[in-house]
Formats: sequence, structure tokens, C-alpha cells
Amino acid sequence: MGTEQHAAQIFDATTCMEFSTCLWYRSGDFKAQPDYDGLEAFLSEEIAGGPANQLFYLAATPMFFAPILEQLGSHKMARQDNGWRLSCGEHDHE
Repeated sequence: MGTEQHAAQIFDATTCMEFSTCLWYRSGDFKAQPDYDGLEAFLSEEIAGGPANQLFYLAATPMFFAPILEQLGSHKMARQDNGWRLSCGEHDHE
């Protein structure tokens, strides 16, 4: 498992399971307005007004990052007033 090699501390199975409950996957068409509306509603329900750090992993070609981030911003999902926001894409690590 990668945590044993790269983590600053050892994670046991219980810690990994607890962390995994904080992860969600949501697919959508980045050109479809209703998909952003649905994501916004989903996140609003999940965080329920509490502080929430969010990472958006963009499994898309880098040429689409800007329009996706613009849509996240227009739906106020990129604001950092209630936790941090980070966006990265599948090509960021290459």
C-alpha cells in the first residue's frame, strides 16, 4: 500500500476506513449546467454548513481545466471562506 512508503505516519486499517468515508466520487459532463447544480446541491447537503476542506480531482484533459474551474467558481464551490479548496487534474503529476 502506498501509505506505508509515502506517509509521514503509519495508517492502520481503521484510520484508512474513517478517512475513506470522507471521499466521494461524482461524474458529470463538464459542459452540462445541471451537473454543476447537482454537485453544488450534493456538497451543500454533505457539509451542512460546517467547515469543509475540499479537493476537486479533475479527470479531464488539461485544456478543459479552465472552463471547469470557471463553472465551480460561478457556483461558489471554489470559495475558501469555509475551508480550503484545491483543484488538481490527472495530468498534474506527469
